Formats: sequence, structure tokens, C-alpha cells
Amino acid sequence: MSVVLAFSALAIALYVQSAYTILTTIYNFYAAAAGIPALTALYWKKATSAGIIASVTGGFLTCALW
Repeated sequence: MSVVLAFSALAIALYVQSAYTILTTIYNFYAAAAGIPALTALYWKKATSAGIIASVTGGFLTCALW
């Protein structure tokens, strides 16, 4: 697992030219995969754990495939 993480970090560091690009990409992943499901869980009374997991998975996959 550590080797995969290290090679992933190396690939990202060599591919991306600016820190701003990295930060905006990470923010987009966080907003789609964690931010919106967290707000939904806090403010919507009928939210279920299965719905939140589906939302996190869907948000992450959408960002990754976009």
C-alpha cells in the first residue's frame, strides 16, 4: 500500500506544474465526495447511511472520471 501511495504521489508531482492546480483539484474532490454528503447528513432528517455512502462514492467517481 505504501509503495502504491508513493508512486501515486510521484506521478502527481511530475504531472502537475503548479501548486494551484493541485489545490483546486483536491478541493473539487473534497467538495463533491465529502462536503455535500456531510451537509446533507446534517440538515436532512431522512438521510440514511446507505444514501450518504452512495453520495460519497458517486461524487468521488464523478470527479475522477471528469
